[in-house]
Amino acid sequence: MAPLKASWVAGLVMMADGTQCNDAKGPSKQTSSLFQGEIAALQQRAAQCKAGLERQSAAIDVMNVRVGQHILDVGCGGGYFAKELSQAVGDTGLMTALDPSPTQLDAAKKTCAGLKNVEFIQGDATSMPFDDESFHSVTTIQTLEYIKDVDAAIQEIRRVLKPGGRLAAISTMWSLNKIYGIDEELEARVNQGKTAIADLHENLPVDMPSKLKAAGFVGVQQVPLPTWDTTYHENSFGYLWTRIKRAQLKKSGALSEDELQQWDNVLETAVKEDRFAFARIPFSRSPQCLSVC
Repeated sequence: MAPLKASWVAGLVMMADGTQCNDAKGPSKQTSSLFQGEIAALQQRAAQCKAGLERQSAAIDVMNVRVGQHILDVGCGGGYFAKELSQAVGDTGLMTALDPSPTQLDAAKKTCAGLKNVEFIQGDATSMPFDDESFHSVTTIQTLEYIKDVDAAIQEIRRVLKPGGRLAAISTMWSLNKIYGIDEELEARVNQGKTAIADLHENLPVDMPSKLKAAGFVGVQQVPLPTWDTTYHENSFGYLWTRIKRAQLKKSGALSEDELQQWDNVLETAVKEDRFAFARIPFSRSPQCLSVC
C-alpha cells in the first residue's frame, strides 16, 4: 500500500429526509457506553462552543475539501462537523459519519436532517465496513484517545484513504489540562481519576508522529490549539469540560460521590472569588496519503 501524507491537529437507527444509515459490525462497547446520556449531551454542547468550533476550523483548513469528494468523520458525535463538511462537498459529494454510540448517531441525524448527501454508520474505528481507498479525506476529533487499539484505528484510516488523501486528527494532551482556582491535591485526585476512564490515551499527541509514520503516513504536521477560559457558565468550554469529566469520573467510579461534591464546592468558590481559569492544549495533525513509484 502506498504511503500517505497526514495532518494531525492536537491541543496542549431512524433516518430522516433521504439520509442513509447502516450498521457496522462490532462497535466498541467501551467507547459506545462512554458517550451516552448526560455525557453525550454535554459533549454535543461543547462541540458548538467557541473552542469546539475552532477545532473544526483547524481540521477543515488542512483537509483541502472540494466539491464532489467523499469524506469520513470517525467519531462524528452530534454531527455538527459532518453537517459543515456535507455542505462543503455539495450535492455531488458524500459525507459519511461513523460513531459507535447510538445516542450520538441519533443526535447527528437530527443535526443533519434535510441533507441528502450524509450517511450514518454505527461502527468501530478499528474495523470499518468500507472498501480500500474509499475517501478523499478523513477527520477524527478527540476520538482516537478513547480507542483501546489506537494503532489498529490508524491503520484502518490509512486503508480507507485514497492516495493523496488527507487525515485531519485532533487529540488532547490531557496532562497539560489545568484548572486554576482549586487546590493541587484535589486536582491531582481528579487527574488521577481521569486515567481510569475507559482506555484513555492521556498523552496521545506525543506518540502520534511515530504511530502515523509506522502506519505509512508521510508529511505529518502538528499544530497546538490552546484554550484559555476564565468564564464558567452553561455555554463556556471550561464549564462543559468540568461537567463532562465529572460525569465520566462518576460513571467509572474513579472518584467517590464525596470527592465529586468537594470538587463542585471548590469550583463554585473559585468562580465566586473570580479565581477560576481553565487551560487546555489539543493538537492537530495533518498527514497525507501519497502514491510513490
